[in-house]
Amino acid sequence: MKDVYLDFGGWLKLDPNTRMQYIGTNETFDEIITVAVWQSLPSEYRNEYVLEDFVAAVRDGEDIEFNELTITEAENIDYP
Repeated sequence: MKDVYLDFGGWLKLDPNTRMQYIGTNETFDEIITVAVWQSLPSEYRNEYVLEDFVAAVRDGEDIEFNELTITEAENIDYP
């Protein structure tokens, strides 16, 4: 069976209550915060957090635009 890939481009306006997950090594940081809390962090700490759930972010987003959606079926695609 071939793999099915979805290539997409666009943007998403996140709801302030969207959850972000900490991926750093400092155990004193909160593991889960909201986008509203993330915005209050100093810029040097922001890249230590990622979206907890992309699907929930899309579902709960305030506005969204996908300007490119391409479905590809292939044996192996070597994405960077």
